[in-house]
Amino acid sequence: MLQSGLQYRVRIRAENCEGYSVWSHVAAATTAATVPASPIGLTVIGVSRTSASLTWQPPVSDGGSPVIGYQVQLQPKTKVAAAELGSDWMIIFDGEAVATTFSALQAGCQYLVRVAARNTAGQGQFCIPLQLTTAPDAPMQPPLPEGEPAATVSCKVELRKTAALSVLFMQHQTPDLCKCQV
Repeated sequence: MLQSGLQYRVRIRAENCEGYSVWSHVAAATTAATVPASPIGLTVIGVSRTSASLTWQPPVSDGGSPVIGYQVQLQPKTKVAAAELGSDWMIIFDGEAVATTFSALQAGCQYLVRVAARNTAGQGQFCIPLQLTTAPDAPMQPPLPEGEPAATVSCKVELRKTAALSVLFMQHQTPDLCKCQV
């Protein structure tokens, strides 16, 4: 089987019951290049609340023409992310590098990413998508319940010798530490 994008040199001769002919002159022909195979080793190397960094390796086969670029696509998988970015695949990188960092992601959301290689014959197929999840946001402090007054706590403790005392109490579902004076 011939490989794409390679030059082959051939010569021929005929054979019949009388014997063999003289070899022909050498002829050279180059097979047409095809699109490259999918890149390999797509890996998330860093993720935060709103960004992610990816890296990958060139495809095993370049289709007979050097790889000239890569396209990385992202697809939101959670409702919050899809509401912000849409649910279709979108291009987030198109260039020569084998790594990229992108932002504008939503905290605590899941996404799929994939990458394809391109040469002079066109773009090859995307690799198998990789799932990534951004880091969650820190939870917000819950609001104070309406209509409830703040609690006042006092304490009196007698201690002998050296001792420390801490009292933990709940005030509107927010833990506070009360240190009583000795």
